[in-house]
This record gives sequence, structure tokens and C-alpha cells, in this order.
Amino acid sequence: DLFLSYVFGTILYVMRFVSLQSLLHPLGHMLVSRPSGNPAQSEKKLHRRIGRFAEQGWVLILYATSLILVVLAIQRQPFWVWKPEHLWLGYPVTTMDALSKAVYLWEASNYIHQVFVIHLEERRSDYWQMLTHHFVTLLLIGGSYVSCFHYVGFAILLLMDPADICLSLAKLSKYMGCTTLCDVLFAIFMLGLSITRHIGDAFVSWSSGWA
Repeated sequence: DLFLSYVFGTILYVMRFVSLQSLLHPLGHMLVSRPSGNPAQSEKKLHRRIGRFAEQGWVLILYATSLILVVLAIQRQPFWVWKPEHLWLGYPVTTMDALSKAVYLWEASNYIHQVFVIHLEERRSDYWQMLTHHFVTLLLIGGSYVSCFHYVGFAILLLMDPADICLSLAKLSKYMGCTTLCDVLFAIFMLGLSITRHIGDAFVSWSSGWA
């Protein structure tokens, strides 16, 4: 399973490169707004914005795909995410259906590919923060997988992606010059973040008292 995650992570990195070059960069050239000011500086800023637009487009594709896959997998599980005792039904559950296992491997390969990305491309100011985030996430995914905590793992995964999707949409709107839409999406992101990452995660942690 670890080997498959690594292979899928490599494939995702290749897919990212192809998507950026053949789809997202051309789309950025059509949609990204041109900055005002000195023509030379404006061209440089535009090129940078197009790059950021393409990267956020890929991030949006990843998180949207993850959310869809997690929802499909959860529909096959015997628990209800809003009933804390259900997250611990029959623990330890040592078997997973094929879709649930595929989703777990997808999530692991997603973050493995993101480790590739930050090492093989231009280093940014938040390099160490993002690297730590990716490794911690991989440890949590792998830990919940080998420890048979995948019911709880799916609940956490369901809570993670919606806010990230809103944030990516807000950034894309900013690069397109749609400031009002950007503000609205960012407000939705902040509200969703509070509900899912703060209240929702606390609910899942509290559920361990029912185990």
C-alpha cells in the first residue's frame, strides 16, 4: 500500500505538470486580469499571477476530487458522522471495501505528490511550514489506516476539504480581478473554517469519550 501511494503520488505529479502546461496556464492567460502600472513591471506581475492562478486551479481540482471521493466512500460506511458513538462502531474494524481503501491511498498519494512539488519547484517563504504540514498529514493518514481508525479518518477528511475549496476559489477570483466575489468567497471560507475545523474537529475529538 505504501508503494502504491508513492507510485500514485508520482503519477499525480506528472498529471499536475501536464495539466498546468496544457490547461491551467492557457486558462490563466485568458482569465487573469492584467495589473496596472509600468508595462515591464505589469508584464512581470501578470506572468506571476498566471502561475499562481494555474497552481490554485490544480489545488482546486485536487481538493474537489478528494471531497467527492470521501463523500462516496462515507456513503458505504455504517456510521453517521453526526452521531459520535457511530464513529467507533465495532472497533477495531480490520477490513475496508475497495472504494474506501482507494480513497485512503488517494489521500496519501495526494500529500506525497505535494511533498514532491515543494522540493522540485522554486522554494517559497513558507517552505518549512508546508513541509511539516504535509508530513504530519501523512503520519495521521497512515496512523489511522494501520490502527483501524478509518471511520474517524473519513470524518476528519470530510471536514478538511470544504474550507480549502472555498479558499482556492477566493484566490482564483482575486487573480481574475473579481474582488467582490473574492471577498464573498473568503467570508464563506472563514465561516466554513470555523464550522468544520473548529466545531467539527472538536466534535470528533469529543466522540472518543463514547468509544
